[in-house]
Amino acid sequence: MPAEYSNDIFEDLLNLETNFYDEGYREGMADGKKAGLREGAEFGIQTGYQRYIALGVLRGRVQVWRAKFFNESAPSDHANVERIKKNIEGLEAMLKDIPITNSDEDVAQLEALLRKAKSKAKVTSSLIKDPEPLVYHDGTVGLRSTEDAIEDFRM
Repeated sequence: MPAEYSNDIFEDLLNLETNFYDEGYREGMADGKKAGLREGAEFGIQTGYQRYIALGVLRGRVQVWRAKFFNESAPSDHANVERIKKNIEGLEAMLKDIPITNSDEDVAQLEALLRKAKSKAKVTSSLIKDPEPLVYHDGTVGLRSTEDAIEDFRM
């Protein structure tokens, strides 16, 4: 039996730990990519939902307030009718051109717009003495499964 064949038998045993490490690393990378994509998609849907549901609530309130204050039977008993109308128009203008792209500038612009619009809606609601509280339903919604969550995945 030649000496070169006898070395091949033990070569795999000598590199056993390295082979298992490399195989585990490759499997971990593949699983991480798959789980990272799934987690990223879930987070994106969650975040978009939270932001735009608040905008939907604000738009709905503007429509109700507009119907109440911008018609012939508008209540004249409010002391601040003109100020209320001005706030409603300002809020409506804010909500007209909302960025829907995901660039950093547009996200920052959307966040600033949401803060301003919520503040203006709160002021308008208090001027009107609206009995319905402003509830945005934009609390944090958890991921479906925390066991698949990957905190920091780098390639």
